Amino acid sequence: MASPSPSPSTAVQDAVTTGPPEISITLSISPNTYHFSDPTPPKLSLAVASNADRPLTIFTFHRILNPHLALAQRRFVLTDLTDGLEVPQTNIKLQRPAFARMHGHPDEEYYLEILPGVSTIVSTAFARGDDDPPQPKAIVQRGVVLDENGNETTARRSKLAQGVDGLEAGHRYRLDVASGGFHNVWWRWGTKEENLMEPDSADRMLRQEQSEKATLVFTAIEGIEFSVED
Repeated sequence: MASPSPSPSTAVQDAVTTGPPEISITLSISPNTYHFSDPTPPKLSLAVASNADRPLTIFTFHRILNPHLALAQRRFVLTDLTDGLEVPQTNIKLQRPAFARMHGHPDEEYYLEILPGVSTIVSTAFARGDDDPPQPKAIVQRGVVLDENGNETTARRSKLAQGVDGLEAGHRYRLDVASGGFHNVWWRWGTKEENLMEPDSADRMLRQEQSEKATLVFTAIEGIEFSVED
């Protein structure tokens, strides 16, 4: 097909190529109704897409783009639609050394590659973890861990909700993204492979000044509703 003649739309196309990318995120929970009789928690998924015409890579630690950590750090707002009140959630404070930016390092999992024209799906158990069956609020607020037979142990746990763990059966909820979670997002043009360094590279550790100067634009993220039953 022949190349189009120059037109006013050319400037818009150039802006997509050279300007800051626009990132869209779509939330989903599957199944949309969770039953506490099911030991397997529902799955929270984020479909992440960019309007750019070339690949880019985002560092996701402390961001909702790493939903497993985000659930434990109150990066989401959970509202009980039955009474209209916000649900108190677990908030774990994590302290750790500088992050690596190199091939083969455990920190490699925190770099998310987004390709043009493709939605990248990131998912996690919508609960405290994959191996811990969610419990209703009446049990969670006691702050103790149950054994495989449902008996209390001496181990302690958070009394607050995380995903469906700690919610109430018969209630409907809404999950939204907390405000302020997209400040100073580290990102660079190129694939994940291109942005990770070799172990002997001078740039093998993550630094904010390595990020592109332009600020990523995140479009408004629509919240989702779900139900919890016995």
